Amino acid sequence: MGLTKVILAQPGVLAATAVGCVVLGFLALLAALLFGWNKLPAVLAACGLSLALAVTLVRGDFTNATPHLVNPLSVCLRNSFSLKGSWELLNFVMLMPVGFFGVLATRRPILVALGCALVSAAIEVSQAVFELGVCEKQDFLNNSVGAAVAALAGWLLLALFGGRRTDRARRATSSYSLAR
Repeated sequence: MGLTKVILAQPGVLAATAVGCVVLGFLALLAALLFGWNKLPAVLAACGLSLALAVTLVRGDFTNATPHLVNPLSVCLRNSFSLKGSWELLNFVMLMPVGFFGVLATRRPILVALGCALVSAAIEVSQAVFELGVCEKQDFLNNSVGAAVAALAGWLLLALFGGRRTDRARRATSSYSLAR
């Protein structure tokens, strides 16, 4: 419970999450309609992304949030994957909703996992450039591995319970509409 209080005590995190859910959720819904994705999982993935961005990039004091023109990777901590502490576990689960619901929405586990890794890298670089946190290789690895595990879980769920039936239902519907 202490970790949750620390995160939610940051001014603006809840507001940024709510605004992000509305904006990113709307964009995800449009993308779902455009690309034929499942709508609800797409919106849930967007809300998960909104929470991850708010927790990692929203800080109460924006006076130090000025870009630095040095190589941002030069200031990153070069540590390794670990699940030994609460912050490490938080980073492991941070992009799991995006990975899981992204796969349920798009049915593309590899692209979703790679997209989550890119988001994680962008977050870490942004933290270094704008001094909004600590850029760590460990955070990137924990975020990416957690998202990949969640993407795998989503893919397995589709393979076991949803993939074939949904594909058959789509074919049956399009065959029925072509016959009319």
